[in-house]
Amino acid sequence: AFGIHKIMVIAQDKTSLVLSPPSAETQFEVTELPAPTIIEPNKKIATAKPTPIIKGLTINNTFVRVYIDGVYNGKTKILTHESGTANFSYQPFLNLSQDRHILRLVAEDNLGHKSKLSIAQEFAIEKPMPAPIIYKLKINQTDFFDHPVITGVAKNNALIKIYYDKKLIRQFYVKNHLSGIANFSFQSPF
Repeated sequence: AFGIHKIMVIAQDKTSLVLSPPSAETQFEVTELPAPTIIEPNKKIATAKPTPIIKGLTINNTFVRVYIDGVYNGKTKILTHESGTANFSYQPFLNLSQDRHILRLVAEDNLGHKSKLSIAQEFAIEKPMPAPIIYKLKINQTDFFDHPVITGVAKNNALIKIYYDKKLIRQFYVKNHLSGIANFSFQSPF
């Protein structure tokens, strides 16, 4: 809480439970709220979602004002937690462009006391990963069983996940191609 505060310390013997005399009283002043801490989004977590969830931590009994690219976007409700530090999540109400963005936060209490701006966090909204395209499904018929061969194309660096009757049966990375579009082929064991 804001204002001038006094603190002193007393020690207690753990066996006899005898108390020490109090330490000298020390006075300190709290002049501003600490800025919120941003957990997500961040540079390490890629997203294609145009309204990414913003997660972080703030001091108890504050709400958090959200600024994206220097523009006020909205705020959370008053936040509390028994530990003294509350977590929060906030979702922008308008879609963000597929570009780099700067996120800053400010904590504020009911009396209008505000923190400084949080450390700027850069993040990017990326283009969504295009769906792979199956362009051929060939069934090899033998005397005993059929083995479908699935061939298709996907964007470079794609992890292909093959599902058979909605169950994941295999996953593999495509072999990248200079064009940016890789082809893949998979022969099912079923």
